[in-house]
Amino acid sequence: MQQSFFRTLLLMSLALFLTHCPKGQEGLPENIDGLLDSPAGSSVLIFSADIKSDSNLQAKANQVKMRLEAFGVKGIEVDPLKPANIRVQVPSVNSLLLEKIQQLITRPSSISIAPVVSKDDFFDKVKNRLKNYKGAKVQKDELGIMRTDRKTKVRFILTADAQQMHSLLKNMKTPEGTRLVPMWSDRGAMAFLVQHPAPMTNPVITHIKPVASQDTAGMGVEAELAKPYWDEFADLVRANLNRPIAIIVNDQVVAVPVVSSKIRRGTIVIKPSPMVKPEESQKQARRLAIELKSWQLVGNFKLVAKKISAKPGS
Repeated sequence: MQQSFFRTLLLMSLALFLTHCPKGQEGLPENIDGLLDSPAGSSVLIFSADIKSDSNLQAKANQVKMRLEAFGVKGIEVDPLKPANIRVQVPSVNSLLLEKIQQLITRPSSISIAPVVSKDDFFDKVKNRLKNYKGAKVQKDELGIMRTDRKTKVRFILTADAQQMHSLLKNMKTPEGTRLVPMWSDRGAMAFLVQHPAPMTNPVITHIKPVASQDTAGMGVEAELAKPYWDEFADLVRANLNRPIAIIVNDQVVAVPVVSSKIRRGTIVIKPSPMVKPEESQKQARRLAIELKSWQLVGNFKLVAKKISAKPGS
C-alpha cells in the first residue's frame, strides 16, 4: 500500500516536471539539447525574437554580433535559428560576462534625434515653479555651430542633482507635441524640451568614427546613415538649420549639437555639449560612438535557454 502510494506520487511528480520542462516550450527550437552543446569552457545562450522573416532573422543575428563586439565581447559565434531564435556561443563560463551579454541583447539602445524646442512662455512658468526647489533654475547657454565663431542660445532646466530632477519632472506637464528629457553632466542635471514624437528614431548607421578637428570645435562623433534614411535626415537638417537638436539615447540626452549647413548628405556630426568639461566631452564621444554602432538593434529578444559547459575539474 505504501509502495503504491509512493509510486503514484513519483508518477505525478514526473508528469508535473514534464509539463514544465523547457522542451517544446514556446520560443524554443525543437532540438534544443543539441543546440546547447558546446566545447568545455564555453557557454551557449539562446534567445527568442519577434522577427517575421528569415532575412530579418539573419540581419538581427549580424546586429547582435556587432553590438556585442562593440562592447568588447570577443570570440563569440552568433547564428540564426529558424523560425525566430538566435544562438550565441561564448568562449567563457564567466557568469559576469554572460550576464553582460544577456543585458546587451535584451536591452538594446533606443536612439532618437529631436529638435530642441523654444517655448518662452513655458520656461517662464517653470521659473515660478522652481522657487520651491533649492538650487534649481532655468538656464540659457550658448552652443557652437560646429565652429567657435557662431553661437545659438538654448534654454533648459538645471538642478543640483538627478534626484531633484526626477522629482521635478515627475508631475510637470509640457506643451502638446513636446517632452522634457534629462541630461547628466558635471554641472548637475539638466532637462531639455524637445519635439515629441522625434522625427527620427533608430535609423540604421553604416559608419561611425570619433572626430577631433577645428570643424567640430573639439571631440565628437561622425555617423553616416544608411541610404534609405538620407532624405529623411536631409528634411530634418533643412527644417532645423542653425538650431540645436538633441541626440537621445535610452531616454537621456547625450549631445546637443547645432545643425550646420556643412553637414554632408547622410552624415551627422555629433559634438557633446560644451556645457561639460573637455575631458568629459571626450568620454561622451567615445561612449556615443559605441552606442551608435548598435542603435538599430531592435527585436524584443528574450533569453529562453542557457548552458554552461565547465572544464573537468574546474
